[in-house]
Amino acid sequence: MPASPAFVTLGVAPENVVRPISPRLFAASLADAIDQRGRIQNGVAIDAAPFMATTTLQQYRTSAVRRFFANTQFSLGTTKGQSSVDEALQGALGIHFTLVNTSDPRLDDAVLDFYDKLDAQAMANIIFTPDEKGARAKDAEIARLKEEQAAKLRQTGEQGFAWTAAAALSSRSDSSRINDLQYNGFAAWTSVSYGLGSTVQGILHARGRWDEKVVNTNKLGGTYSQNTFLTGLRLRGSFGSVKASLEGAATFTHRDVKTSDGSTPPTDVAGLISAVLEPRLTENLWLHLSLYSEFAKDLNRNTIGFKTALKWAVSQKD
Repeated sequence: MPASPAFVTLGVAPENVVRPISPRLFAASLADAIDQRGRIQNGVAIDAAPFMATTTLQQYRTSAVRRFFANTQFSLGTTKGQSSVDEALQGALGIHFTLVNTSDPRLDDAVLDFYDKLDAQAMANIIFTPDEKGARAKDAEIARLKEEQAAKLRQTGEQGFAWTAAAALSSRSDSSRINDLQYNGFAAWTSVSYGLGSTVQGILHARGRWDEKVVNTNKLGGTYSQNTFLTGLRLRGSFGSVKASLEGAATFTHRDVKTSDGSTPPTDVAGLISAVLEPRLTENLWLHLSLYSEFAKDLNRNTIGFKTALKWAVSQKD
């Protein structure tokens, strides 16, 4: 599952380091989080790859342009603070591009050969009788072979090279009314991943977030804008149907605000460390759990946060 561009921009995605992967035809996400300021956040995101639904397999394999648009994901998300410090409604519109994916199963001739011979393979594996019982046995064997193949594809899909990029526009409504939404900056990022072994994947990630409006906790009703840059590394491992990962990142935040003596505060340099669990609950349902810590020694800050997301998605299988 790709991270929703909307959730990443709004700061409620469970991962700090976003991994690159081809988008699903349709995905929906629910998130709960305690952010760096101790505020409870929750939100919903809807993501879709509309051109995938109108692209045939032959078009996908023969046209690089059609393939690029088929792998383009659009994202819409909202989140709302649940504390007295910040109850603003925030929204984001995002777009996600797959630039390179050397493990794309739709371009793998061996995968196509598997599906071409699926019916014959199922009949060779079972004692087939030309009646209703035999038809049910054949369907069950086909389903088993498909799931076995899908498990192989999930593993091999993380062992190649992938490169993605994304961007999103953000909006904010201090009154929590949709018609009061105003521009709240934008974000852009890119991720590169490569398989480091049979079950381990390494990811490099860089992200910028500009013109974000933030509540000034030292001034009642006041706000300021900030720009944030993040770069990080993530290592993911597979343990059956559960993915586990460790990630570390450095963040650089510049705030457009004055201190009590009228000076501009220095750029905030902080570190982020998090542990992520990603159990796959069913074929199309994932749970993401993330526990993270942000620390900045020079600013005497050490905060801990927790984020969860439930993601449901569908894709074309055959």
